[in-house]
Amino acid sequence: MSISSDEKRRYQLIKKEDIKILELVHELEQIENLDENEKFLLQFLRTQLEDDWRTPCLDILNAFKKHADLEPGERWKQMKHVYNKWWMPNK
Repeated sequence: MSISSDEKRRYQLIKKEDIKILELVHELEQIENLDENEKFLLQFLRTQLEDDWRTPCLDILNAFKKHADLEPGERWKQMKHVYNKWWMPNK
């Protein structure tokens, strides 16, 4: 899969490794039976290519901390807003 013009604008693709990361994310996103955790990981890896990668990290960590007392399944439901905030096509 080729890198879209939106991705070229959104991500800092400075090094060959950056392009390789995005290409691998594209390839792995094509797996039909990805679970929610795997999708989250792939989308999180996309944020690491952004110029401001720290903000998504802080949002995720703060949401995790806020809901730390919940059971894992319920915690994940409460953290969905972070997922929806940072990942395409929403941004």
